[in-house]
Amino acid sequence: QRRMNISGRHNVACGCGEGVFGETACGQDGVNYFTVSSMTSTAPSTGAFVGLLGPTISSMWWALGESHRVLRPSACLANVHYWTLFFFQVSFGVYATASDCAFPDLHVRATKFFLVFAWLYNLLFVVAACGARAQNTN
Repeated sequence: QRRMNISGRHNVACGCGEGVFGETACGQDGVNYFTVSSMTSTAPSTGAFVGLLGPTISSMWWALGESHRVLRPSACLANVHYWTLFFFQVSFGVYATASDCAFPDLHVRATKFFLVFAWLYNLLFVVAACGARAQNTN
């Protein structure tokens, strides 16, 4: 009931965390309807979600290393870039572990943190590229 009060949704046919894909297969009413968190609120769906995203998140580390090798950003920028990816990965892990059924408040906070760190991570590629162009012009 507490989770439904937070999300504004109300399960019509089944409860939070039931079935393979959580309450996604259940009828709901409310303002938010279905979200990714609705589909990943059970162990099988969380495992599939993280398992499918694992290679993508791992490749973020490779992209970071390759971009720093090519662009040669300042030590400060490279350090900040590294830590944004580190905190993205930690907050994404909390997001995936703390399902919206069991830990709704922590889940929402972790979602906000991993989105902010993902934006910063990607924005810092632009900053590094602009800095590299300025260094290589006459």
